[in-house]
Amino acid sequence: MTMATKRTNESKESKTFQKLNSEMLLETFESNFAVTLDELLPKFDAGFMNLQWLKQAVATVLASHTSMKALAPEIRIPLSRKDEKWMRDFLDESAKFLDICNVIRTGTAQVERNHMHIKRLLLILDSKQDTINESALWSARKALIDVLALFENVEGESDSQSRLSFDKIAASEVLQSVSDKLIPPKCNGASRANDFPSAAYGANLITVLILGVLLAALPCNDAGTINVSNVSNRYMWSQSLLSIHEGVREEVDRKKKNNETAWRLSELEAIHTCLRLLLDLIDTLISERRFSILTHLQDEEVQEAVRKLRELSEHLERGLVGLELQIRELFRYLISNRNAVLDSFAKAD
Repeated sequence: MTMATKRTNESKESKTFQKLNSEMLLETFESNFAVTLDELLPKFDAGFMNLQWLKQAVATVLASHTSMKALAPEIRIPLSRKDEKWMRDFLDESAKFLDICNVIRTGTAQVERNHMHIKRLLLILDSKQDTINESALWSARKALIDVLALFENVEGESDSQSRLSFDKIAASEVLQSVSDKLIPPKCNGASRANDFPSAAYGANLITVLILGVLLAALPCNDAGTINVSNVSNRYMWSQSLLSIHEGVREEVDRKKKNNETAWRLSELEAIHTCLRLLLDLIDTLISERRFSILTHLQDEEVQEAVRKLRELSEHLERGLVGLELQIRELFRYLISNRNAVLDSFAKAD
C-alpha cells in the first residue's frame, strides 16, 4: 500500500467517524429535546403564563443550546455555499436573540419597579395602629389607586413605559421575522455542516417561541404570541412543540379578551384582582364611616386580603429573581454558541 493510498484511507475513515459521531450527537439532542418538550406541557390546567412554567421553559431553551453547541466542532471547513448561507443566518438570528433578551430584561426590571410600589402599599396596609381612622383609610386608598394605575393606565404611560412598549412590539416583529425564516434543513449527507443545522433549527424554534411568551407575559400594549409555522413533522419533538405553541396562543388570546390589564402573567393578574378587592373593601369602609369601631384585627376581610396580597407579592419577588438569572444565563449561552461556530470557521486551513 502506497503512502498516498494510506493517507486516502485514513481520511475516509476520519470522515466516516466524524459523520457517525455527528449523527449520534444529533440523535441524543433530538431524544432529549423531545423529552423536555413533553415535560413542558402543563399538567392539571396549570397554564403557560406563570413564573413556574416560564422558568421551566427557559431551562429547556438553555438545555437545547447546550446540546446544540456539542455539534459545533463537527462542522467541516470549507462549507458549501448553501451551508455558508445557513451559517450566516444562524449568526444573524443569534444576534437578534441577544437584543430581545435585553428587551425582556428591561421588562422584568419594570415589573420590579412596580413591585416596589406594592411593597410600599403593604407597609401602609400593615400598619400596627389599633384603629383605622379616616386619614389612614384615605392614605391606603390613594396608594391603592396609584398601584392600580400601573396595571391599568395606558394613556398616562411614562416615557420609559412607552419606550418599553415600543421595544416590545418591535421585538415581537423581529421574532416573527426570525420564525418565518426558520426552514428545516434538507436531509443532505453531503452537507459539510453535518447535523449542526438540524439541532440549531430545533433550538432556535423553541427559543423564538419562549422569548415570544416572555414578551407576551410582561407589560405590553398588544404584543401577541409568535406564530411558529415552519415546523417540520419529521422530528420526534415536532408534535410537542406544536402543542405548546397552540396552548400558549389560546391562553394569550383568552387573556387579551377577558382581562382589564395588559399584564398577562398569572401572578400579576392575581395581584391585580387582590388590589381591586382591597379597594372595594376600603371604599365600603369609607362610605359607611365606621372608623371609630373598626380595627385591623377586627375586620377579617381586610386582614385576609392584605395577607393574600403579601403572599402574592413574596411569590412574585422570588419568581422574578430566578427568571432574571435564567435570562442572563441564556444571554451568555447565546454568545458562547456564536463563538463556538466562529471558532469552527477559524480552524479552516
